[in-house]
Amino acid sequence: MTIFSLKTRSRTTNMPTIRDQNHMYRDHDYIETPEGWIFCVVSDNHPPGRVMAFLKYMPGDGEWSRGGQRYTRVVKSYTMAEIVHSIELLKKVNPRYVHYDETIGETFTYIPHGAVERHYRCEERFSEILEDNDSHFSERCRELAGILESSLGVGRGFLGLTGSLLVGLHNPHADIDLIVYGGDNFWRIASGINELQSKRDRESIFSAFIKSLLKRYPITLEDARVLASRLKNRGMVSGTLYSVHAVRFLEEMTERYGDKLYRSIGVAKAELTITNSRDSCFTPAVYEVEGEAKIGDRRVEIRTLTCYDTTFASLFHAGDVVEVLGKLELVRDRRQDREYLNILIGSQAAMEREYIRLLKEA
Repeated sequence: MTIFSLKTRSRTTNMPTIRDQNHMYRDHDYIETPEGWIFCVVSDNHPPGRVMAFLKYMPGDGEWSRGGQRYTRVVKSYTMAEIVHSIELLKKVNPRYVHYDETIGETFTYIPHGAVERHYRCEERFSEILEDNDSHFSERCRELAGILESSLGVGRGFLGLTGSLLVGLHNPHADIDLIVYGGDNFWRIASGINELQSKRDRESIFSAFIKSLLKRYPITLEDARVLASRLKNRGMVSGTLYSVHAVRFLEEMTERYGDKLYRSIGVAKAELTITNSRDSCFTPAVYEVEGEAKIGDRRVEIRTLTCYDTTFASLFHAGDVVEVLGKLELVRDRRQDREYLNILIGSQAAMEREYIRLLKEA
């Protein structure tokens, strides 16, 4: 398996850019530290000299293996409680990987550039596995790439691979975690992915999604079924489950690290109408909204709903009305010199209480 260096990969001039010297670490890439700890990159915007990422795998008696070494998965179900557990673990064993980020007003794991021993790039790993003939995963990836290109018009040059397959960890039951670069490419896949599945496969995918929702969020079975009916980023290829995650081209990025400051106000519940869902396919999923939350005796207007949990990516459309409980934040946009309120799903402040319910369809 090739370990990718930090050198920027050249691309043709007529192709949108995936990374450059100022954006080496892209969302869903993976990095590995000298201890053999493997982190998943969370964002496209990072503090100077650091990479925002959470601890995913570490050597241990787990179900994954590579080169004779077994690995355990630290964050298993992407709940905020598990993320917090991983942060507390790192505080004890290597506190230099934990950093207070003044832009978000939170402590998270930010790996210093000097501690990045290996950098795994999604798009390069996908190209590599397509040429590999040694596993059924390479066969499934080639099959999936062919289907997406012939049926939905998304070529393999726009695809990447994340998850355990990106870093070469072996698990015969692993899913394919597919990356698609570019918002238009994602929405093209989302518009037709369910038509590519058999009825039986769709039912299996929806059933697993419902179970995951009920395990992680305080919503009813009917709430979960409604959300599952809107799922458009998961499929099956020859019996292997795959998920699709969008990452921006650099040309689509409109925000730099530090452009916005976030400050917690508390936890709030609100009824919100979605007004724009274009950026809901990325991480974090951002929905523009209209609606109010109550703070004491006051009612305040909410402008955005932000979800770090990819569960809620691309689920809602303009005109939908949702009920949300999450962390209420004051956002200071220093670029546009304005302030507005955001509700965040995926915070320590509201963990194990936060949720989103669909109240009314567009």
